Amino acid sequence: MQRSVRAVCSRGAKDCFSMPLREFVAGYQSQVALAGIQMLWNNKVQDCLERGQKERITELERKKKDVNNLMSELTMMCLEDMDRLTRTKVETLVTIHVHQRDLFGKILEDAK
Repeated sequence: MQRSVRAVCSRGAKDCFSMPLREFVAGYQSQVALAGIQMLWNNKVQDCLERGQKERITELERKKKDVNNLMSELTMMCLEDMDRLTRTKVETLVTIHVHQRDLFGKILEDAK
């Protein structure tokens, strides 16, 4: 069982960066999809923070658009017809990503 969970999580960690968001969310269990969304967000923030001061603000502005696009795509998924379990998964991802989006905005605000 532990090997199976590890294998699914490992595949999910790779696929979250290479698959379109809809396919990734549909193809993985809720916890793996959530971990993938958090990894995407973390990757964007880390990429910005590792830059020099001048590049950092420009990169934060650029990545803010990516974070907002991710939010828009998740929101659009909520408007589609889906079974109850999938709806709960997508709504949870939206809830978590709202927090991530707000936190990203705070990081951008503090960097300026």
